[in-house]
Amino acid sequence: MTDLVSVDPDRLEQLTLQFQKAGKDLAEYINRYTQNCSGTDTGYGTLPVGRTAADQHAQGNQDMLTALHELQRRYEDQVDALTAATASYRAGDDANREAVSRLRPAL
Repeated sequence: MTDLVSVDPDRLEQLTLQFQKAGKDLAEYINRYTQNCSGTDTGYGTLPVGRTAADQHAQGNQDMLTALHELQRRYEDQVDALTAATASYRAGDDANREAVSRLRPAL
C-alpha cells in the first residue's frame, strides 16, 4: 500500500520566499566581501616571501568568491525548482477541485 503525502502549495511558496531572501542576503554578502578584497594588498611587503603570501591571499579570496557564487547559483536553482513545484501542485489542486465538482452532481 502506498502512503499518500499531502503537499501544501502555500508552504512551498513560503519556502520559495525564504530561499529568495537567503539568496539576496548572500548576494549582499558577496558584494561586501568583494569590496573588502581589493586584491592589491601591500601589507605583506616587497620581499619574495611577502609577495608569495600576498599571491596566496589573493588566490584564497578568489577561491572563496568562486565558492560563494556557486552557492548563490544553487540558491537560484532551488528557487526555480520550488516555483515550478508550487505551480504544479496548485494546478493539481485546481484539477482535483474541478473533478470533484463534476462528480458531485452525479451523486
